[in-house]
Amino acid sequence: MQPAEVMAEAKKHGLEVDFITYGIASRIGNTILMNINLPKYDAYCKKTLDHEIRHTPVVDKHNFMMDAFEGSIIDNLMFSLKHPKAFTQFIPFGKYKGIWFIDVNQIAVYIIGLVLLGVFLLLIL
Repeated sequence: MQPAEVMAEAKKHGLEVDFITYGIASRIGNTILMNINLPKYDAYCKKTLDHEIRHTPVVDKHNFMMDAFEGSIIDNLMFSLKHPKAFTQFIPFGKYKGIWFIDVNQIAVYIIGLVLLGVFLLLIL
């Protein structure tokens, strides 16, 4: 998938794409931030673009469920191993065009994961 194809697909949905050198992909308002290396991996790029297009610009249950249960952790890790700056995707905050943002969904996923891990550890101890 070529960067121009990515931008054209996003534009069909009223979105813009800004290619970045870190992370994997995120959506901030009507802008999809996408790692510049992602289009090199056609199927992974299409899947990731579709995921970001289906996000809404508000924090809600729909967005949380998408982030918690969609996507492939293995695919994300494999991409990050090939492009180490992509590991910043797993940090629940960042800076874009001079403005700091917090990924509330990612923080919630981490909290739920830690709670489940704690319950698991309590059950086996």
